[in-house]
Amino acid sequence: MQQILVRGKDGKKKLVNIPSHNIGINQVGWDSGGGYNDYAGYLGPTLYLDAGRNDSYYSGSLYQNTGTTWKDVSGNNYNGTLNNGVSYTSNYGGSLDFNRADGEWVNTADLGSMTNFSVVTFAKFDVAPVLGVNALVTNRYNAGDSYVNFAIGSFGLDNKIVGGFWTSVLGWKYPTGYTVSTNTWYMFGVTYDGATIKFYVNGVQYSSLAIVATVGTSTRGVSIAKRWDASTIPSDFFDGLIPVSIVYNKVISASDMTLVYNQFAPRYGLQ
Repeated sequence: MQQILVRGKDGKKKLVNIPSHNIGINQVGWDSGGGYNDYAGYLGPTLYLDAGRNDSYYSGSLYQNTGTTWKDVSGNNYNGTLNNGVSYTSNYGGSLDFNRADGEWVNTADLGSMTNFSVVTFAKFDVAPVLGVNALVTNRYNAGDSYVNFAIGSFGLDNKIVGGFWTSVLGWKYPTGYTVSTNTWYMFGVTYDGATIKFYVNGVQYSSLAIVATVGTSTRGVSIAKRWDASTIPSDFFDGLIPVSIVYNKVISASDMTLVYNQFAPRYGLQ
């Protein structure tokens, strides 16, 4: 064990015990100022998956996890299941590597209805989302369902990623998408407060859409690295690295979004 200072929301610091194997500049919790601060966790997520954490999915010489469970560290036990051979890489502090040709993806149980929500994910694309309608993280959907509660993905927009939702009455609703490049790290975030969808890129709001709607869950769970339905077409899957996916059953502020970004950015060479 090692004791370090942790900053609370009130700005005060206190000593906490941290396992020695979880100390390292590339491990989650190290913010851009070099201090340990799991701000994403402090905000109270509903789902918190991080392949760089030993208690989520870490593969190392002493702490091996080579199974098919991506553990939810929110405390809500919405563990993810790795499908079709998703692999782990220790690069960038730990990430899951998805190959769309093999239909690799992760699923979790349903998180419950979220009329307001915030979703955050980090990703690096090996293949640009030019064809198909792949998603980084999304509520799942089957024919006849009324909602896709939330989604961050391509929505069929060539080389672009955006966040939003779908209802059977309104169809897809999302603001302007962001053009992405391969071999580049990004943080994407989306929030909805019942009146406005806000889309964030690398901790900064990029676009928004005013839309009043009641959104709910399909009750079918969450998919990571594939689109919302049962498609098996390779172009409907993500190809690249996803290390972190976080969902909140509330709206987090723009400043909170920036702080969450700052927490993880050093792992990926982002500033």
